[in-house]
Amino acid sequence: MGRMRGAGCITVLVVVGAAAGIYYYAAPEPEGVLTEERAEERTSQYIASAVRALPGDSAMDEEALLPAVSDPCKTDEQQVSKSYQVPVGTEEKEAEAAEALVDHWGNRGYTLQEDMRPEEMYVLFRNDDGFRMAVSSSTDEDELSISASSPCFDPEAESAGGPEIPVVSDMWEQVQSAIGGMEQK
Repeated sequence: MGRMRGAGCITVLVVVGAAAGIYYYAAPEPEGVLTEERAEERTSQYIASAVRALPGDSAMDEEALLPAVSDPCKTDEQQVSKSYQVPVGTEEKEAEAAEALVDHWGNRGYTLQEDMRPEEMYVLFRNDDGFRMAVSSSTDEDELSISASSPCFDPEAESAGGPEIPVVSDMWEQVQSAIGGMEQK
């Protein structure tokens, strides 16, 4: 009986430790000021990750990324928004692809902001560093549009030493560091 209770405690500690690592993974410390270059890079990465999560053998053509319309910023700020059109074919495959993206973003800790399905194909998520990802019907009936938008930022902030906006990069190293720290305790 004593051994079972001890094993249960160890299991709880492992689960709590893993959860702490997941939280660290989902909300790392800010790494600097968000610049246009970083915003361009991150929106492309988020879309490429989403395309890889689609059913089948999907790969993104970087040249096919398009500027996208997004919420306006203050007059002295800007943001980067991109979209990517994915051929899906039937409504059934469209629904399957959208569900794969909802699972993909949800499993990464992104927050669901809006889901208009089944009336309209539009789902919006936001992640911890303020980027928004969406999947929606494209103007072409047999395509889905995957889009990503950065948070608004001051284009002069980097040179002026403006406020830091969390920018997640080299996340895998942070996850390994968090897990390594848990293993040492």
